[in-house]
Amino acid sequence: MCDTLRMHAVMPLRIASWTPWVVLAAIGVVDGVGTAGSMPWLAWAASAGAAFGLVGGAIAWAARRDPALDARRTALLASGGAVVIGAALALAALWGARDGHARAEEMARGRATARRAVEDLAGWSGGLVGDGFRIFITHIPAASEHGREMAAGFDRPFSLLVVSVDNRAGARPVEVDLGVPQLLLADGGLRPGPPRGEFVASVRSLPDEFRRLHGGPYRVQPGEAMGSGLLFLAPGDPLEQTVALSLLVNGAPVAIPGRWFSAEEKRALRSGRPGAQAQP
Repeated sequence: MCDTLRMHAVMPLRIASWTPWVVLAAIGVVDGVGTAGSMPWLAWAASAGAAFGLVGGAIAWAARRDPALDARRTALLASGGAVVIGAALALAALWGARDGHARAEEMARGRATARRAVEDLAGWSGGLVGDGFRIFITHIPAASEHGREMAAGFDRPFSLLVVSVDNRAGARPVEVDLGVPQLLLADGGLRPGPPRGEFVASVRSLPDEFRRLHGGPYRVQPGEAMGSGLLFLAPGDPLEQTVALSLLVNGAPVAIPGRWFSAEEKRALRSGRPGAQAQP
């Protein structure tokens, strides 16, 4: 009887002693620094392993098991592992908070550089008010800091415009396809834009993630807004002579009117001085 009890107590006790260390390994496998703070079940698993080990050790001690099995050492190993797990989770939470703060600062800096690119340098801007939605297109000049940062991430040169869709007042989804843009010129000419796939394929980092976010049409649900659409044109495309950009909106070609604004015109618009006309 005692041998049977000893045999049944040994295995769960050993499993319990290793549970916290298995959990610690799981944290590393699941990118612990980035996600451990959002996985409380890992902490519960570690605590359960420690408790299981302590209870198993107490049972084994009461049953006068073979001292060679060293139940106290096994139980202490389990509880010590739980302490290590707790410390690792606490450090992960602190690191995650620090990392989140750094990402927020980087995003704020990115917004500031993008705003300076739009406000301080000459570029193309346009917009359209549709049925419950609005579309805005803003040129990011290649000479701006934001333009240089964006260009550094691709193997192909381009002229970049950012497309925003505000569908907060809309009643149905809005799908904007930037894959086949066309430039409508002041002289009545029509110039097709370059194939979008060439630029998407030339991104240098995280190509799969970039393709997931920007590889196809942008779909904006009712009540939502999107400000990260990327419209790629060739560096030599004549934006200075472009009076509209034609895009596919909900499957149909739509001309987004706009024009080239000089830096002085942009400053006049911001200051409210007369003489500068905003694009409707």
